[in-house]
Formats: sequence, structure tokens, C-alpha cells
Amino acid sequence: MPFGWRGLGIGTGMIYLHIGLGKSGSSTIQHFATANMERLAAAGLVYPALKGRSPEHHMELGQVARMSQQGAVLPPVFASLREAIHQGAGQSWLLSSEFFLRHDAPGSARNAAALRHFLGAAPVRVLVYIREYPSWVESLYAQKTKRGENADDMDGFIAKRSLGRRVSMLAGLQPWVEVFGAGNIRLRSLNPANLEGGDLIEDLLSAVGVREKMPPFQRANESPPWTFLELARSINGRMPDTQPATQDRFRVWLKRLADYGATALAAKGQRPGRVRYLSQADWVTLRDTYNEDVLAINAMLPGHQVPLLVAPPPPERGPAPSLRAVPPEILAAYLEAYTSGKLVRSMPPDFRAALRPLLKSHRRRLKLARSELEPGEPEDEEQEAQAGDAGSPIGQG
Repeated sequence: MPFGWRGLGIGTGMIYLHIGLGKSGSSTIQHFATANMERLAAAGLVYPALKGRSPEHHMELGQVARMSQQGAVLPPVFASLREAIHQGAGQSWLLSSEFFLRHDAPGSARNAAALRHFLGAAPVRVLVYIREYPSWVESLYAQKTKRGENADDMDGFIAKRSLGRRVSMLAGLQPWVEVFGAGNIRLRSLNPANLEGGDLIEDLLSAVGVREKMPPFQRANESPPWTFLELARSINGRMPDTQPATQDRFRVWLKRLADYGATALAAKGQRPGRVRYLSQADWVTLRDTYNEDVLAINAMLPGHQVPLLVAPPPPERGPAPSLRAVPPEILAAYLEAYTSGKLVRSMPPDFRAALRPLLKSHRRRLKLARSELEPGEPEDEEQEAQAGDAGSPIGQG
């Protein structure tokens, strides 16, 4: 078998197509299904291993389905998947990618039609999870920042991407309803009140009919604390535009800094707490857009009662959070973690250069030799003192 399963039980022949929305629990679902492939298979549900690495994510299936629609020769693993699905044999299948559901109607329509063609006559149930839009935008900000793709504060992030009413996923959902039928769409909010047992994985298992007990599973791809996000954003703003290969390496180093920083804070018993990222006006716009979508969804999909977001608006907010707002002791803990064990020395030059201004402004406190920051540069204590007194321009973002 090409998909890495063993001990398949007898399912119902149903295809469960989890299509998103992104930043709405998709990583948790994919990590859970990958970690429990054999248990799910024994219960009659196949979560196919199409990439051979963890977590399994079926993003490529959208493109492959469009190739199939055009009569192109498919990569062997996808050809085998299509054949196995078309043969039936009683197995149920779970396919998952948050990239199937697009915010734009044309993109969603192409994916829905292509996947319907790829799956043939097999019965399909489409699973959708959404997140209340204010929380969704904050999660998107965190994702883009920790991956090195954002250097704007929250206000600039929203303005540059014209977020607000553009976050609506209703136009992207409608093609799936048209292709698969309203009765075959199951949509839930991540609001615990809308989930079976108040839990995403329990709700997923209920939706696909798996009743077997599964081991506890932690959420995946959670955002780092805001203090690290603001440090990362400042570094991002000093990185030059790079090619994809360089960006991938940059993301790896940001992830390494996040892990080092989390370990340092835990060792010191420091908890960054929370800050409010959204302005009151943006929060209200996002809430209203979300509630309009929920009312339309409940009217469009039979039996749906997705709850409205009824929380009152938050109080007015001052300037958007930045590195200047990070408590000095937490910033010091991060920097100490990065400079201990010679982590700075092992950084790629461009990444070290982006972090260097902040390290230089704290050099005396961290007891760093200039050679650790800029190999070959002579010591100059007077210049360094002036730089330290002036503060770091990296904190202005």
C-alpha cells in the first residue's frame, strides 16, 4: 500500500474533506491525524501519507486535482490515491488542507470543482472550522511575524493588507456549497460552545464517526508570546529581501530564537502576559463582519447554529505593541539566551547582522566581546558606551 497504513478497519466509504479555514485549528488537526494514523486506520478512517514527512498536509492535492481535471499524468502516489478512492472497498478517508478553502470565490471554485472531479462518485462531507475574526487576525499577525514575513505593527499590518471586511470567508465558502451541496457541509466555530465536548479534536472525531478512544493531544502551531513577536518583527525589518531558499533558512533561525527564548523565560519563571493588539475600531469592524457571515452561514447550511460573537468592544488602545513595550527583564532574558552557548556565532551573517544592533546596545550587560558580534572589528569601548546610552534604533518599530 502506498499510503503507509496498516490494519485497516471497515469504514463507510465516506470522504471527509477538511478544507480550512487557515489559522483555525488546521495544524492541530493535521498533527493529530499524522500522529494517530494507525489508530484512525484501525477505526476505519484513512489519513493518507502523501509526503512521507510529519505532519502530513495535503496541500498539493488541490494542484494535483486540477491536473487530473485536465487529463494530465499524475504523480504515482496521487494516482494510487485516486485509484484507491474510486475502488471504494469500504474505507473512509480524511483529507486535509487549509489551502483548499480560499477567501476569493474564483480560487475556491477552482479547488472545489477539481476535487469533486478527482474524488469521482465517492460520497463527500466537507468539514470547515472558522475562528472569530478578531482572534483570527491576531493569529495571522503572529504567523506572518514569526515566519519572517511581517515587519509592520498591527495597525500597519491591517492597513497594508486591507483587512477588516476583507477577512470574510463567505464568498469562498459559497462555491463549496454549490459543488457539494449545503447538506454535505459541516461548519463549526472554534468557540468551545460550538464544538462537541468543547474540544476541536473531539469535535473532529465526532464529525468523522470515530468513536474509539484516542490519546490526549496538544494544540499545534501555537503563537509565541507577544514579547517574542515584537523582537522577531524588529529583526524582520532589518532583513533584506531574500530568495525563497534564504527565507526558509531565516524562518528556521527565528524558530530557534523562539525556542531558546521560551526555555529562558521558563527557567526564570517569567510570564510575558498578554497585550491587546487590535484597536477598538478594527475589533468592532471584524466582529461585525464575523457576525454578518455567521448569520448568512446559519441561513445557508441546514441545522447550523454557529454562535455570534457577542463580547462588548474592548476599551480604546494606545499605540500598537512594539519592542519598546517589552519589559526589560524579559528582553534581557531573550538576549542572554541567544548569547550563551555561542548561538550568535553560529548564526548566518545576514541574520546576525539583523540582530546585531539590539545586542550591541546591551553588550556591556551581556558581557559580550565585540568580536562575538562583528568578527574582525576592533574593540572601541567609547563608541560602544555611546551606542548603549543612545539606545537601539531596533526598538522603534
